[in-house]
Amino acid sequence: MLVGEPGTAKSWLSELLAAAISGNSTLTLQGGAISQVSQLLYSWNEALLRTEGPSRKALVPTPLLRGMMEGQLVRFEEIARCPQALQDAMLSVLSDRVVVIPELPGEDGVILAREGFNLVATSNSVDEGVHSMSAALKRRMDFEEIRPIRHLNDEIDVVLREVARANRRAGIDVALEQSVVEVLVTIFHELRNGQTLDGRSTDRLAGAALSTAEAVSVAHAASLNAWYYGGGAMTVEHMMHHVIGSALKDQPEDRRRLKHYFDTTVAPRKGEHWQQAWALRSLIH
Repeated sequence: MLVGEPGTAKSWLSELLAAAISGNSTLTLQGGAISQVSQLLYSWNEALLRTEGPSRKALVPTPLLRGMMEGQLVRFEEIARCPQALQDAMLSVLSDRVVVIPELPGEDGVILAREGFNLVATSNSVDEGVHSMSAALKRRMDFEEIRPIRHLNDEIDVVLREVARANRRAGIDVALEQSVVEVLVTIFHELRNGQTLDGRSTDRLAGAALSTAEAVSVAHAASLNAWYYGGGAMTVEHMMHHVIGSALKDQPEDRRRLKHYFDTTVAPRKGEHWQQAWALRSLIH
């Protein structure tokens, strides 16, 4: 079980683990999309069911059941968004490695997991999903906390690398000035942690995670803006329009918090790009 704040690459890590271990990362369940057992375990081919009755041939396995039958790693995204009754249906899968299909007679109705089957689940530690996980399910999982990147320079390196990759995929060649990206990542880093780089406390935003993944999205969106409308070089102005859109969502008090951050933290900072960011504070109003 990979738990952590939004945007800490839990899904990416689970995908890499599945690909590395099983050679396949496509056996995936989405917790928020599962509301009945047929979406979790199996359903039926209705045409074959009517003509031939219940059989292995008529069985339509979900990614979970396919993983058991093929001995592969299965990804379960946002497992806490799955209703608790369906979470409890996972207990026999994780403990006994078995699924019983009552419609099928004899051995056909018992599916045992092949060697190699296992589950990699993810869960958001901020909103904890919409359903609590049972203690029984938690006991059957090993928890690994995925934390945000601690050091600013490491986070800047990740954002620069991933934005350059996203820009190449989009077919654009935008000059990425590190000092502009540094302003973006520093703002996200400080507001996310509730502390400035020099150790002073600042308000966290209630409605925005401001993760590294969001910083990549903001810088990529600003790059697209610069490529099509701004002469091919990303500026602080391009970036700030997208920073505001990412930071201010559905919490009215976040506007006051962001203004306070700019007044107390951004305003005193030296450097051309920090002064440009301060000059654009009117975008917050």
